[in-house]
Amino acid sequence: MKFESASVCHSGKLHNLLPILATLLLTVPCALNARAGGKYAMLPGRVEKVFDGDTIAVRLENGKLETVRFWGIDAPESYIKRYGYTEFMGNEAKRFTQHILTGNEVLLKTVHRGDDFLRDRYRRILAFVYCGKDDISALLLGHGLAKVYRKSKCPRQAEFYKLEKEALLRRAGIWNKEAEKEYYRRQYTSNKNRFLILWFWEHDKQFLQKLLQETPLH
Repeated sequence: MKFESASVCHSGKLHNLLPILATLLLTVPCALNARAGGKYAMLPGRVEKVFDGDTIAVRLENGKLETVRFWGIDAPESYIKRYGYTEFMGNEAKRFTQHILTGNEVLLKTVHRGDDFLRDRYRRILAFVYCGKDDISALLLGHGLAKVYRKSKCPRQAEFYKLEKEALLRRAGIWNKEAEKEYYRRQYTSNKNRFLILWFWEHDKQFLQKLLQETPLH
């Protein structure tokens, strides 16, 4: 799969982020945000590790290493532990984020929460992530490598839904349902992963019926 971004993001000194920082500050006032409950904060740093399509480790300017979750989107899981199998396009989403961000400087746009920043229940900073001119969340949504996170709202949700709809209409990435079915069918055929039975029950009853006819479940 060929990955494309709006710009090539290279490593270098943090002052290279100043133009985008200035743009963000001018276009989005650092005013009180009712949904997030705080003022916007811009945090420069360098990506040290990519855990998943939507989760990274960033070394901030103060030297602290923070785990960052992309605010407002949800990429498919690339690791098996959560569901017992790798989700469709999970590895592709992770490789996409690695390709753009690994070792590179980023700007995190988050909000203040008292003396801290907005975090999820796992204590990860929730932020919009920028690398050069690249808006990483928008790119993931546009490539069909993430969907809008629906359990809570973020200030860009309307914009994100529009990007998601465009990717869905193109059947890009996770929105290619036939490719998704084939992916899970191949995965089950190769390793007989019983964790996939529930997925087939919800999304591919035709294949599940075939499995029941061929090999009754015990």
